[in-house]
Amino acid sequence: MNTLFKNILVKESDNDTSVHLYYFAESDIWKAYEESAMRLMNLIPMLKAALHEVNIPGLNVLRCVDIDLNRKEHHNAILQYCISMSDDYMELAV
Repeated sequence: MNTLFKNILVKESDNDTSVHLYYFAESDIWKAYEESAMRLMNLIPMLKAALHEVNIPGLNVLRCVDIDLNRKEHHNAILQYCISMSDDYMELAV
């Protein structure tokens, strides 16, 4: 199993207060998984259409929401909740 997804599962296993987003440069998309994905859709309902499932080898299927920060409505909605950001990780407060 990929180290990134191991880290995601660890963060999501006890996540009850945050939304964790991860940047995937190859697609220029931020992604929220599992509890973060569900919490993000409650926070920003327009993202419900972006929910899908991802099959990660060695894992069960994960729920995922894709966020395109190049879209103005996504950018504005996400950044108002941002409390921490790096090149490939963002945390939102809820």
